[in-house]
Amino acid sequence: MESHSYHGYSVWGHAILQQEDILQPKRYAASETITLTGRLVGQAG
Repeated sequence: MESHSYHGYSVWGHAILQQEDILQPKRYAASETITLTGRLVGQAG
């Protein structure tokens, strides 16, 4: 996981493997976290 800065905010992106199955393609869940000066500003997922 890596953060990027944008106008003073830190933006974190997350991708999590949801299901591992030989017969199905891999599926992922995605979310984001946004902080400003170390405090949580927003979260989606």
